[in-house]
Amino acid sequence: MPQSNLALIYEDVAARATLSGGSWLPGSLKLANLRTPYLAEIARSTNASPGSSQFDVDLGAYRTIGGIALGGCQVTPFAQYRIRAFVNDASGAVGYDTGIIPFPGTRVDQQQLDWEDPGFWEGVSQEFDDRRKGSLLLHIPPETITARIWRIEIIDPGHPANRIDIGRLLMGRLWQPALNYTYDGNSLDFEALTDVEESRSGTRFYNARNLRRIFSFGFDYLPEEDTLRDVYRIATRSGIHNQVVVAPNPSDLANFQRDAFIGTLSVPPSLRRAAFQRVSTSYKIEEVL
Repeated sequence: MPQSNLALIYEDVAARATLSGGSWLPGSLKLANLRTPYLAEIARSTNASPGSSQFDVDLGAYRTIGGIALGGCQVTPFAQYRIRAFVNDASGAVGYDTGIIPFPGTRVDQQQLDWEDPGFWEGVSQEFDDRRKGSLLLHIPPETITARIWRIEIIDPGHPANRIDIGRLLMGRLWQPALNYTYDGNSLDFEALTDVEESRSGTRFYNARNLRRIFSFGFDYLPEEDTLRDVYRIATRSGIHNQVVVAPNPSDLANFQRDAFIGTLSVPPSLRRAAFQRVSTSYKIEEVL
């Protein structure tokens, strides 16, 4: 599959939206937890039926959306989703409809699976690499969509726990530059957060925690006019505290769940005029856990 240019979702507007619909547990597992920046504050459906694991998003006003992400989704590799945007309200005409499609990264080339893998015959990867983190749903419409009311449906009725957990919803602007990041200098690194204690005899005891992914990347010669506008907007509206979603190659479904994540800019991006009407910039994004 051809390489797609890196995609960055920023300036989340879902944090101020009104969420409703479906059937979700109250209290500490309420649907409104999707608006908080803490992935551990999950929303949990009362059961795994598609009618329960859906919800409506009212942005309060017409907003232009370039990308939608759901983080920390505890679903099976057979999960599907559907996203719709309505012209006026949720009972009216539909302005955008994805149809029912698989979660990204769950359908893989059958040749990449072992024959004894339970998903071999369906071309489905049966296990995610890091099940404690859950999976990431990232949807980038073919063009930006302006709407106020959205409906997001998670379809995974065969979930063995008979429930769907989701940690975060982000909806915002999309930055997908005309030229991709350079191969020189980019890296996907891992930060070990596991606590280690050592006894007087030298025996080590571990309190296992997740690895944090850190993606560093840069661009050498981007068009000056568009890049100055976009990068300046990303820097000022994201800071080092507002969350973004990064997908190094959105079309690489085999590695999507390994590469793409929700994070924050560890430092604001830099801007350098590298040549006439060309600028270079670089980023470092740390995963939110």
